[in-house]
Amino acid sequence: MNNSARDALFKRNLTFLSKSYLGFALFGIYLIFCAIYFRERICFADSAHMLVKIINSKGFNIEAGRYPQIITQIPAILAIRMHLSAAMVMMIYSISFPLLFGSIAFVALKKYHFKWALYHDFVV
Repeated sequence: MNNSARDALFKRNLTFLSKSYLGFALFGIYLIFCAIYFRERICFADSAHMLVKIINSKGFNIEAGRYPQIITQIPAILAIRMHLSAAMVMMIYSISFPLLFGSIAFVALKKYHFKWALYHDFVV
């Protein structure tokens, strides 16, 4: 392999790494904003209805066959059972969504080598 081919391969890998790190950085910013603006995110429309039903039943709330919602409800239910304040339960429920999306993107990137999983969600 000559120097120009090696340099091109290095540059391509460096570009991929910078794009994937950019995606993780944007997910981190999204997570921070979800934590800061948790009241606005949760006290609007469907999320408020779901969280009130979760708090009242202290268990899962599945409506209209939306069974994958169980994944995002688990942290909120654990917070309720630990007797945390309503504001903390709202914050935990708010950040459970970006944590789920970030973990799916991480698995897509690392395990399945889907190289543009993070970059295309935010930049393109």
